[in-house]
Amino acid sequence: MIFSAFGVYLGATSEQSDEFEYKDHTFKFKEGKYWLKGDRGETPFYNLPQELEFVNLSKEATALIKQGWLLQIVFDPSQENLEYIELTRFDWNRWWGKTLINGVLVPSGMYPNLPVITCINATEKSPVIYLNSSSPSSETIEGNCLILNGLGIDFLRWRDQVLYLHLGVIA
Repeated sequence: MIFSAFGVYLGATSEQSDEFEYKDHTFKFKEGKYWLKGDRGETPFYNLPQELEFVNLSKEATALIKQGWLLQIVFDPSQENLEYIELTRFDWNRWWGKTLINGVLVPSGMYPNLPVITCINATEKSPVIYLNSSSPSSETIEGNCLILNGLGIDFLRWRDQVLYLHLGVIA
């Protein structure tokens, strides 16, 4: 009898909710991601907003992203961490509501259809976001070019941070 009551107690406390709250947003955990339901349907995230509080973009970076109506996403195809950079680019193209142009910093046989774009091409209405494989994780702004530095999962954090910004989850 004592063991059955203990089992009921353990069963009740071991149940975990698959919903998480952040401010006035509710996330549902499924398929290994946190899904946020919004105006355009559901958007998946790898991190909850509260897990990214140490990754905050500067006010200058936030303004650069928000003011651009066409964003240019670039990377160096010879650098490490391409799988994370590709996932970030793919997800931004799929889930971001802005027009994006993808490019490479240098010509590459791996990406023959992508134009060469550098920070020189950045303008106020068409800023460049350069996904740069380097450590430590940081941001740098050069004119209208935002350089997001990171390794591996750092790019997934940048991916989530920028999408949260775009969707109004974070300011």
